[in-house]
Amino acid sequence: MYEFNQYNLNIKSDFEIKTFKDREYDLDLLILLNDRTVNFNLNSNNLSSRIQFNDIKSILVRICKDPNNNIGTVHFLKDSGIHSTVCNFEFNYLNQSLSILLKDYSVEMNFI
Repeated sequence: MYEFNQYNLNIKSDFEIKTFKDREYDLDLLILLNDRTVNFNLNSNNLSSRIQFNDIKSILVRICKDPNNNIGTVHFLKDSGIHSTVCNFEFNYLNQSLSILLKDYSVEMNFI
């Protein structure tokens, strides 16, 4: 199990969490998934299940180092470059954790 616990962000992952870019004000983390299906489970009253992304090479998480700014972005990547983003979204990571766990041949991603 790999963990990242800095700048108010908590990630628990079955996959290695690598620092991709470390700049003055923000940090990019890369989690290589090796072309797996990602089941992104939503805790929403409007959706009863998940959003599924096929053949995802990696997940890029970009966060701000400022402790007063807890808005980050998640990018699902098909290739090794940021321009291969299939989908991206913003999230508030204060007081919650991001879980990225292997389940059989897919990846389960949750905010907990």
